[in-house]
Amino acid sequence: MNCRYAAGAGMPFMLAARRAIPFLYFYSDMHADCHGLGDSPDKIDVEKLARISRLMFYVGVSVANADARPRWDSDSYARLVPRR
Repeated sequence: MNCRYAAGAGMPFMLAARRAIPFLYFYSDMHADCHGLGDSPDKIDVEKLARISRLMFYVGVSVANADARPRWDSDSYARLVPRR
């Protein structure tokens, strides 16, 4: 399974995108065995996971404490969601 391709139309963030709901998608790339038979917990880059988790936390705090709600950016939508 190619994880880069798997992050396509069936992913939950795509449902938000199709409904014009602002969202953030954090992606750290995957290793060659991603979700395959050779995949195992020892392949997780724990330091990288911790950095991304902290980033997600601080972005969440920033969004929660902002004066205004996030706004939908239709230009971003056009880049993310292919026309049918």
